Amino acid sequence: MLERGVILGEFYIEKFRFEDISSIISLLKIAFGESYTFKFWSWKYIYNPAGFSDENIWIARHKNEVIGHIALLPMECKFKEKKVKIAQPVDTVIHPYWRKMGVFKALSEKFFSNAKNRFFLFYSFPNKRIYKIFLKLGWKKTPVLD
Repeated sequence: MLERGVILGEFYIEKFRFEDISSIISLLKIAFGESYTFKFWSWKYIYNPAGFSDENIWIARHKNEVIGHIALLPMECKFKEKKVKIAQPVDTVIHPYWRKMGVFKALSEKFFSNAKNRFFLFYSFPNKRIYKIFLKLGWKKTPVLD
């Protein structure tokens, strides 16, 4: 076990560090194309109106290479006259070589176990494949809240 993360076979999971940004951007460009830039990433996460927290960005690493990324977009909203923090997981990417090797599951489990006590709820708009994985991770389809 490393101090900063969790070792799982050939990779480990840890919180984001600023020195990882160029590796993160390289990984995100593989998934989203060359238009994904540091400027966009920093606008989305570092300069987020709800504030920045390194707790909201986690990575999977193999040696010195970032092979996975998951992040939360936090926000405040009102629920029954009370301000609550909610978050949307976004930009979840696993390097193509590392897919179907348990990286997504390990990254998601560690990430959400860290985040679950900090937010009132998480919401997402997953595709069918990710939806099934979220259900296996314990997510529940929530009825309309009133």
